[in-house]
Amino acid sequence: MEKRANLLYRQRASSTSSAINLENANRLLRWYLPKQSSIENSTQQDIEMIVDKLNNQPMRCLDYLTLNEVFYEHRGALKSSGGIRT
Repeated sequence: MEKRANLLYRQRASSTSSAINLENANRLLRWYLPKQSSIENSTQQDIEMIVDKLNNQPMRCLDYLTLNEVFYEHRGALKSSGGIRT
């Protein structure tokens, strides 16, 4: 029996582009968790609120879509092509 898997590969960006994206992600995270604060003082509810806000914030690099919109758009495309089974 042959097993097959459809995989989605992220296009490799230049190291400069990746570093800029990481810096932007850190900047957004630091908006909610300043460097002087400790994540240990945050509750699970606090963390979930931060994740929700970050995942639903429109981003210029995504043509002002949110991370959730992009994720579910690609997830839907993969499901319809048989790449994801639920």
